[in-house]
Amino acid sequence: MKILQICNKPPFPAVDGGAIAMGSMTRSMVMNSYDVTVLNMVSYKHHATENDWQDELKQYCKLHFASVDLRLKPHKAFLNLFTSRSYHAERFYSEAVAQKLIAILKSEKFDVIQLETIFPFVYHAVIRKYSEAKIILRLHNMEHEVWESTANAEKHPLKKWYLALLAKRLKQFELEAFSKADGIITISSADYTKVQSLNLSIPVANIPLGVDLQQYPIAQTKSESAVSLFHLGAMDWIPNQQGMSWFLDTAWKKLRGQFPQLHFYIAGRKMPEKFFKMQDAQLHVAGTVDSQFLFMQSKNIMVVPLLSGSGIRVKIIEGMALGKAVVTTSIGAAGIDCADGENILIANTPDEFVQRISVCVNTTSIVERTGNNARRLVEEKYAIAVTSNQLEDFLSQLR
Repeated sequence: MKILQICNKPPFPAVDGGAIAMGSMTRSMVMNSYDVTVLNMVSYKHHATENDWQDELKQYCKLHFASVDLRLKPHKAFLNLFTSRSYHAERFYSEAVAQKLIAILKSEKFDVIQLETIFPFVYHAVIRKYSEAKIILRLHNMEHEVWESTANAEKHPLKKWYLALLAKRLKQFELEAFSKADGIITISSADYTKVQSLNLSIPVANIPLGVDLQQYPIAQTKSESAVSLFHLGAMDWIPNQQGMSWFLDTAWKKLRGQFPQLHFYIAGRKMPEKFFKMQDAQLHVAGTVDSQFLFMQSKNIMVVPLLSGSGIRVKIIEGMALGKAVVTTSIGAAGIDCADGENILIANTPDEFVQRISVCVNTTSIVERTGNNARRLVEEKYAIAVTSNQLEDFLSQLR
């Protein structure tokens, strides 16, 4: 089977959850012995060349790169107000990408063209003009829900109205894409349920993020390291910023006073300056780290205080794969087939975060048990061998 994977940003370097999810899919395709071509959309936010790709993958893939200008442009955003189009989606259209895509489609015939996230759907007309391949949408999340949550949290009336408008138009764009796709893959069971409720006449499957467990070795840490909390995530993603501000202003203030020896480490690219200014003897803000794995392996309790968002949290899956005890909200755990108190710890209020983390700090056996159970869950349901078989089963429906 010949597949063209179109990525709205390069899978490598794996700088965030979206990139990791795309790279995992590429790996599944290679494991299934498909003939894989990848079109990487490169922007000021996500630079990449062939050298950034992992050697064991790029030798089996044909790689192409094309630039898209994702910078926010007030003039275009203003003019967009007088249309019915989604400004979020419109930003992903680039003549350079379109021409590269046309050249690829003219040179090869594909069985499947898989669009990573909803945004490459802006090239649907180009694809249909030059290819008869089945078009598969792979939804990392329901994009409009992220902006609905952001709009609901906004207090300024004009900003609230504008964000709500963006969310409404993005939802319309998603529904149009669903109506023209030949199949849909979700990576979150929650999103799968939402798509199924639309009663579409096309195949829909939930295929979670596939983790190569060889890349996630369990570190042999000492029990006293359980008093170390950490958070790792792309901090240019609004839900991460909102959740971290909320946690630091509420639960963390109580925890730091209750446990003077407790340390909290925050890392992630595009870290806002306000978090750096909050550093002290107990709160450590690292920004971008050289090795995300080493950062996570050296600590035990992962804190993910998400108040909004959709899809599956890739960083939580990674933390669980590394055997970490994860404390998160119901929104953070949404889409992960986990059980509160068994392989994850759920907290939805500041007091619940304080209670859950306090128990972990005082009882290291709970940290170890939760982390071990989390690792087992990933082995059973999120290992790449499992998800690769699910991909093969789904694509066989399209033949």
